[in-house]
Amino acid sequence: MSFTDTIHVRLRPSRILRVTSLLVHVAALAVLIVLACHRPSFAALAVCVIVSGVYADRRIMLRRSSVITRLRWGADHALYWQGGDGVEHRGRCTEAKSWGALWVRLRAREAGRRWPWVFIIPFDAVEPDVHRRLRGRCRTMPPGPGSGPGT
Repeated sequence: MSFTDTIHVRLRPSRILRVTSLLVHVAALAVLIVLACHRPSFAALAVCVIVSGVYADRRIMLRRSSVITRLRWGADHALYWQGGDGVEHRGRCTEAKSWGALWVRLRAREAGRRWPWVFIIPFDAVEPDVHRRLRGRCRTMPPGPGSGPGT
């Protein structure tokens, strides 16, 4: 298989992303505790951090209907993705970045949607061969200026 073939991705929960999210939320709680020592009203923000942590964990563990579970990236930079609720979306990849061997980040524009979709795919959320192909596509065939909507 070459990097120009369509890449089919089936996502699974990422342990590394879950640990990262937990550490960020624990650090935010620690900062709020220190701030609450001087201004007790900051302690009320701890509820927001806890709710955010629970919400993030549910998304990372793919327990929300809006979280993508499948992704297909064509050589023409067409992206098709499916959420946990089975709804399929279609757009164009406008940016693809590989952060070493750890993460792949894709930005997609869907027709009629104001804000782009951003997909972060950690190495442990997909098969190793699929992640290698994603990283290769990011380096050898990044989306160009003509990959935006309307092209």
